[in-house]
Parts: sequence; structure tokens; C-alpha cells
Amino acid sequence: MALWALDCDPEAMRLAHAAAFPFATVRSALDVAIGVGRNAPVSRDDDAGSRPRAMAGDAGIGTADPTDPGATASFHNRDRPAVEIEGSRQAPAATRERAAGDVNGSGASEEGALRVLLVGPEGATGGIARYIAELRARLPSAGVTVAVHDTAAPEGSGPIRFARGLLGALADACSFPVRFRGRRRPDVVHVHTAEQFSFLRKSAYVLLARYVLRRPAILHVHGPTFDEFIVDASVPLRVLQRVVFGASAAIVVLSPYWERALSPYLPAGKVVVLGNAIDTAEYEPRFDAERPHVVFVANHVPRKGIREFVGAIDRLLDGGADVDVTIGGSGPLDHLAADLADRHPEVSSLGYVSEERKRELLCAASIYVLPAYAEGLPIGVLEGMAGGNAIVAADVGGVPDAVDDDGGELVPPGDTAALADALASLVGRPEAVRKMGEHNAARVEAYTWSRVLPQLLDLYERVAAEAR
Repeated sequence: MALWALDCDPEAMRLAHAAAFPFATVRSALDVAIGVGRNAPVSRDDDAGSRPRAMAGDAGIGTADPTDPGATASFHNRDRPAVEIEGSRQAPAATRERAAGDVNGSGASEEGALRVLLVGPEGATGGIARYIAELRARLPSAGVTVAVHDTAAPEGSGPIRFARGLLGALADACSFPVRFRGRRRPDVVHVHTAEQFSFLRKSAYVLLARYVLRRPAILHVHGPTFDEFIVDASVPLRVLQRVVFGASAAIVVLSPYWERALSPYLPAGKVVVLGNAIDTAEYEPRFDAERPHVVFVANHVPRKGIREFVGAIDRLLDGGADVDVTIGGSGPLDHLAADLADRHPEVSSLGYVSEERKRELLCAASIYVLPAYAEGLPIGVLEGMAGGNAIVAADVGGVPDAVDDDGGELVPPGDTAALADALASLVGRPEAVRKMGEHNAARVEAYTWSRVLPQLLDLYERVAAEAR
């Protein structure tokens, strides 16, 4: 593993290493007490998502053992040729240069390659973890060398597990500047956060990047209720927010809604709108459903609106609608989907579905439904659009930025009657539904990686240049 020579403040490095040691030691003792190993399941990072996917072929991304306060991580590209970003410019020549080291990190990265450190959950459930997995798979092809600092927490509850999680967060934060030190430190630290405890944890990484590593930090806001988190903050929390926002080189939000909602509380000139992205090449909409086919694929948790969805489908089918309904996903409210399927033969409840199966469902359906109470810019809606579906969703967060009047119906969150009425309206107009699906399949091209990744590269290059 290629190590980086120390050129930060040696005293700061020594103090960080010493501070991390007791936290890591106590956490290891708690591991023994509750039987948690280093391969224990990890939980979502304050962001709901699908079951974790296998990270096959992930060799080539340097990581450090989070239980070792003295561990290091190396930056390197995957050993594959650089490719042109479709629909936009290539990264500059210096950025396009591939790293000389092999995918196992046995060699050093070539001079001039932009180095990016991603901070967030890796290999866990949740939208943030999925986004990081996509970035670390795609950035090397654009000539960027990547490392990931994993902040995923163990699953479970109870005082011992909470204490372990808290001590682990403190140990990770204290050891952070030790792991990512030296003359080949990252050029940019990209910190991914949600609200609540996620923000408190990630604040440390922004401040350490800025004041210890002396590198620019980009704060990427994913949380579906981050607007409420800022507005309702206590005085001490608001002070912390201002310090962290001020230390950030840029603050990424997911859509124009989030720019409007958060800009009054953020430093002028730092907000950057960068939408979520999908790969539309993975979708082949069929537009050939013989009768309306409604699909719901999301975690079965209250925030995703599964209660309202089940209530609306009950009303729809009790009223004699001729429609097929498919429910995918899993969670604590699984019984609602199972009971609905028991009541109505038109309903299929599949439980957990793989990413491949989900794409098949979306491409075969005609109406995608997500009546969530809060969202950032939901990947599920973008995937439903890519599958050629009309969209029926709650009017929350960045949803109306993606779904316009020609693409579906938006309803108030928590309004089962309005949701049922919107579905009934579309089920009775199959030709209109087909046109909405075609419109969405074209509109979602604005949310592809070929559009979004060049914007992110521009941001990396800008903040790195400003910090020199």
C-alpha cells in the first residue's frame, strides 16, 4: 500500500493519533461485549435505501481499517483507460492522466492526477452509500484518483451499541488526519451528509480537512429533511452549522428547491446545484402494457408513504379499477403490502428485489408511485422516469424539479384520498399515461451520469485551484 510522507503539522498529527487511541480501544472492548466483528452488518447513514449491493470488482480503491487509528489509505485509479464523458468535455489533460500504480495500490499515482477523498458510508444501505459507490466506480474513468473514508455504523440499537457507535465516530474523526496525510494528501475532500447525527459526525471531517489537512472540503447535502434541520436548529447547533458552512469550500444541494430553501442560511456564493444521477442505458422502456400497471418500489417505512399507497390502492380496486399493482421492497411495514395482496388478486407483493429485477419492473410498468413524506431528489423517481412511467408522487423536496405537469401528478404528502384520485385519473387515460412515460424517458436524460459527472469534475477542479 502506497503511503504518503508527512508534511502536515507533526504535532497536530501526534495529537490526533493519541486522541483516537482511547476511543478505539474502548470501542474494541464493546465489540467483544456485544459480539461484533469487523465484518458486522452496517446500517444506513441517516438515509433510507435498498439492501446493500455486492461490491464486486472493488479492488483499486484505497481504504483504511476504521478500527485502526494509525491506518492509512492510498489513492489510485483502476487500471483501465480513460474515457470521454458523453455529452460534455473531457477532464483537463492533467486530470485525464492515469495513475501509474496498479489496482492493488502497489505503485504511486502519477503527478498531476486530481486526488479526491470521499467521506461517507461505504457498502451500507442507503442512498448516500449508493451514491458513493457510483462515484468511486466512475471517477477513475475520468482520470481522478479516489479514496473512501468509510463512516458506516453498525446495525442495531441499545445503549452498548449506541456507545460503540459514538466512540467509533470519535475515534474515526480523531484518526482522520493521520490516515490522510503527507505530500500526496487529497486535493479535495468530498463529505456526504444527511441531517441530525449524520451532520454532527460529518462536521468533524469538514473542519479537519480545512484546518488540519489544509485541503478544501465540499459538503454534499443529501438529507430529505435538511431544510427543517436548519430552520429548527437550537442556538448551539446553529453556531456549529455556521462554522461548518463557513469552512466548506462549496455546499452541494440536489435541486433548485434545495437551493431556494437552504440559501438564506448558507454563505453567499458557496451553493452549487448538482442533481442525483442514474445510467439510463440500463433501462429499455416498453410502453406496451396491455392494461395499466402501477408499481411501488421503496423501503417499507412510514417516510416512504407505504400506508398511504396501500390505502389508495384499496380505494382504487374497491372501486372496480382494472389495473395491475406490483409492490417491491422490504422493511418494518412489510405486512401492509402482504395484507393488500391477500385482499386483492390484482396485487403482487414481491418483497426485496434486486437492482436488475427493479429495472425490469419499472420498464414493464406504466405508473410509478412514491408518496413519500420527505425526499431530497429521489433516485426512485428518476428510475421510474427512465423506465418510461408516468409518475405519481408527493410534492416534497426536489420531486417537482424532476417531475413536471407533462410527466405525472403530484399530491400533498399524507393525503390518501388525493393519491387515490390521481391514480384513478391516470388509470382511466392509458394513452395519456403512455405520453407521460415517453416525456419522462426523455426528460430524465438531464439526470444521467454523462451530464452530472462533468459538473462534479468542474467543481473539484475549481475548489482545488482556489485552494492552491
